[in-house]
Amino acid sequence: MRTLALTIPLVVAALGAVSAPSQPTPLTIRSAEPVVTYGEVVHISGLLGGRPEGTQVTLYLRRHGESTFSPVSVVVTDERGAWSFAFEPTMRSSIEARLGGLTSPTLTVRVRPRLTLKRRGEGLFARAVAARSFRGRHVWFQRRSSRGVWRSVARVVLDDPPRRFQAGLPRGVSRVRVSLPRGQAGPGYEPAVSRSLLLRR
Repeated sequence: MRTLALTIPLVVAALGAVSAPSQPTPLTIRSAEPVVTYGEVVHISGLLGGRPEGTQVTLYLRRHGESTFSPVSVVVTDERGAWSFAFEPTMRSSIEARLGGLTSPTLTVRVRPRLTLKRRGEGLFARAVAARSFRGRHVWFQRRSSRGVWRSVARVVLDDPPRRFQAGLPRGVSRVRVSLPRGQAGPGYEPAVSRSLLLRR
């Protein structure tokens, strides 16, 4: 009986060591908008555990094509350890929060060009706007079918300023848009679609 009494605590201690939960990351970072349209503001937030209110956290940013992170802002934590930051990304960007030897996970914010389709008189105009020119690249002019499927009708080459174009549509009302595919978006940008228009022929 004496041997059994000694063995049980050892087994319990061993099980406790195996099942102990891992420590949570003390410095977090998140964004409610992982993909944004060019010109929009991104709201970044995070939590710092185990530090007093008013602790300063430095944010580092690396834009697409850059090899290193650079400091962009210093934020201050509140009584809950929470901090926040807002900025306008010009292309895909990676962000980290740092404090001494602590570094948050890397957050990536993706950016799609601002793509528009407008009608002026009998002509249509497509435009893509971002931190670089899309002149010479193309978008697809698309029409939505009666089943709700978007089908490409014409290939439209972008220019600056945008050139007028026309596309053959059936008689009646058509819902149309333009779509910028991934291959035409280029490095640092995501595919994009414009808001749709209703056209009557």
